[in-house]
Amino acid sequence: MNKLPYTNQAISCEEQIIRLARMGLIIPSLDEGVKFLEWNNYYRVKPFFYLFLDTSNARFKEGVTLNDVMYIYRWDARIRHILFKACHTIEIGLRAQLIHHGSIHLGNNFYEIETHFRDDVDNFDFPRYLAEVNYLIQQSKEKIGYSEIKKHFDIYDNTQNTPAWKVIDLLSFGTLTLLFKYLKKGDAKIQIAQHFGFNKRNINILENWLELTADLRNLCAHHYSLYNRTYRYLKLSERPLDYSFIPLTPSPLTNRLYAHTCAVFNLLDRIEDHSNLKADFRNQMIALFKKAPTYLTQDQVGLIKDWQESSFWNTSSN
Repeated sequence: MNKLPYTNQAISCEEQIIRLARMGLIIPSLDEGVKFLEWNNYYRVKPFFYLFLDTSNARFKEGVTLNDVMYIYRWDARIRHILFKACHTIEIGLRAQLIHHGSIHLGNNFYEIETHFRDDVDNFDFPRYLAEVNYLIQQSKEKIGYSEIKKHFDIYDNTQNTPAWKVIDLLSFGTLTLLFKYLKKGDAKIQIAQHFGFNKRNINILENWLELTADLRNLCAHHYSLYNRTYRYLKLSERPLDYSFIPLTPSPLTNRLYAHTCAVFNLLDRIEDHSNLKADFRNQMIALFKKAPTYLTQDQVGLIKDWQESSFWNTSSN
């Protein structure tokens, strides 16, 4: 397939606003519109234009204003900010649980011993994972300034294995979720699952939720839009769990924002020392979902009918 040369040239924010007006977008204030694009960038805002476009002629639907676009853009940004903070808390909790239970039950350097990990999977490349760990250790050793790893190797024998409590903090959230997922189902993994409110029969559900939380965290960190995205499917348990669960009636769209937000709240709800954060998260998400623009469909966000009436958002494990 022959590809076209890219010929577009940079234009000013004022020219961008004028082009949007020619496409039928109502601009209440040219100055406000220009400032909005100057501080947010046209291509960051562009995904939100599609919600208001008539696909038959690539023009904005009648009556749509820039204020409509700005509202959904800022609504999405507020959700992103709240979710990022929650995902960060879950990430720290998973690190702590892996370090504690992995080290106690499997040994100080369990993370680098292949026999502790499942051998019945095709998509976990242990040598590649270990090479990444060693690369991160080496980077930390060479880091300018303070580093626990650097301090460790300045004091201790370099031929000895580095303990998990100094290494696991170096790993990305995505790598942490893989470490948990492919750890064999023994005492360490079962204890971690129980701390998150899952029993050993439902560990596969927790594996899935943690992976999807890491995905969500990365989307938030890089400022991607959340509202109209198709996510990986969230697994739901066939057996009841020991705490508030995602409402199953009516069935939520498990590859949409609402179901993933519920999963994050469930995980956050198990972390004991963050009661204020849990309450803030619940109250802020309820307020934002109530303010969801009326033109958003269930398919775009995944909100179930009468979601606000569910006891899910009014109860917690504590």
